[in-house]
Amino acid sequence: MRRFVPLTVLVGLLVVTASQAEFVVFTDRTKFEESSYHEKTIDFEGIAVPGFQSGFPFKSGLTRQGVNFVGTHTAGTKRYLWVADDEANPSLFDWGSGAVLYGPSSKQGSDAKITVTLPAGITALGADLMTMQPFASNFVVTLASGDVFHVKTQDYPHLTFWGIQSTAPIKSLTFSSDNQSFPMMDNFTFGLATPAPPAVVLFALGSAGLLAYQRRRRTPPTGSTAATHAD
Repeated sequence: MRRFVPLTVLVGLLVVTASQAEFVVFTDRTKFEESSYHEKTIDFEGIAVPGFQSGFPFKSGLTRQGVNFVGTHTAGTKRYLWVADDEANPSLFDWGSGAVLYGPSSKQGSDAKITVTLPAGITALGADLMTMQPFASNFVVTLASGDVFHVKTQDYPHLTFWGIQSTAPIKSLTFSSDNQSFPMMDNFTFGLATPAPPAVVLFALGSAGLLAYQRRRRTPPTGSTAATHAD
């Protein structure tokens, strides 16, 4: 059963408890990058010829730096994924960040989404999100664990950053949009989370304190002797 996690306007970060892991959600890229390390960013530059788009309607989709992107719709039977240069159609694709990736709209068929498969061990990821036709629609981000996040995007030409850190590796996730809009993204960043989300830190500190307390109770005071009892 999926757990739906609604997102309101966030400043900084929010700790969310999920079924299998603890998450920290970010709406500020700077704060996300400050608390992550070994990050790599895919900016989708150099894929499409300047002024044009490049399509990836293949089962293999598009892979960059070990991250695989596949766009599907009509219950996964059809594929639709494009990288658009910002000059291909500036009124749709020029968000001030260069080339963008976009996937299928639900008007093309059911279950329209972009599926992103990550390298092993990734615990932090984020991207600039936007929609077109219409602009400013909601994103639905679903992790492989079944946890679902809703993100409200801004109107053109403003990017909306969304990032997440997890206590457990994130294997894959999907991006889709409502209102029959096309989901778009740029500057997809992935890496490792540090430090651990606050709930994990508190748990670790609590466990350490409990162990220390137990050790103190088990250790006899200096100079004392253990009593023996004869049957």
